[in-house]
Amino acid sequence: MAFDVIIPSKGREDDIKRMINSVFTSTQRPKSIIIIDQSDKPYELKEYENKGINIIHHFDPKITGASVARNVGVKLATSEYVYIFDDDIILDNDFFQTINEYFINYPDVVGICGRQKNSKSSKFKVFMFSLFHTGEFRDARKKYNSGLITEGIFPVTMLSGGIVGFKRDIFKEIQFDDLFIRGSLGEDRDFSYRLSRKYPLMFATDALALHNHSKIERYDAIEEYACKYASYSIFYIKNLKKSIRNLISYKLVLLGIWLDAISYVVKHRSFNGIRGIRRGYKYVAHDFEGAPFIDSQKYKDRYVLKSK
Repeated sequence: MAFDVIIPSKGREDDIKRMINSVFTSTQRPKSIIIIDQSDKPYELKEYENKGINIIHHFDPKITGASVARNVGVKLATSEYVYIFDDDIILDNDFFQTINEYFINYPDVVGICGRQKNSKSSKFKVFMFSLFHTGEFRDARKKYNSGLITEGIFPVTMLSGGIVGFKRDIFKEIQFDDLFIRGSLGEDRDFSYRLSRKYPLMFATDALALHNHSKIERYDAIEEYACKYASYSIFYIKNLKKSIRNLISYKLVLLGIWLDAISYVVKHRSFNGIRGIRRGYKYVAHDFEGAPFIDSQKYKDRYVLKSK
């Protein structure tokens, strides 16, 4: 079956070359690799030309973040299926073959993500995560990424945005939200949740890749906790009815982040996790002004001014 690969990237030329190399060594290869290059200067990718896969190198430093970049990549794709990856992913050579077979066997499914084999968690961590992610915040990715389940495919409502395949036609109805910018966080949760309201999504625990978690273009601990707090808040504001049940689920998620921050204090002897949550609270209280991953003006136009 024909498929294209989309890789948004910024300032990570070494990482993306490792990613591209893993695509070239796959048992099933895409028709095109579409790189959405948001760097200050374009990557040097001539070594991949004329090697059997069409390389589309779309350089545009004005693009801000993965959400817009993914949407641009989808518009450049021509195949029935598209795979979207973070640039610091390295695929096992049968990754495409595994998920493509699932797409064939489950024709109603529109999105399938694979497992990050180095994102392992203990049964206790999975239990604690599920304890604080309830109701509409339920997120099975932690469980299926844990390594505790290694064979099979399972229905989910949230997909990991950087290691996932889709039927391309679904983007005619639903796109990644351009509200999320720069080093966006939670945009995959937002997109896949909206998509799951209409179509089935699945997690393939036997489609494996390594996530290198590049240190380039990463938040520090304070900003990471701030954005984590704010990202769950924007998800609640955007997508959920303001019922008692949803409010309780939202407060449980925030409590989980607080406990995680306290754990960070104990482990690292640093209050940066707590400082981050305080910053995240300020982001939410001031309509996400200063938040590095949200376009505050777009947020105000869509959710603040409209409600007045």
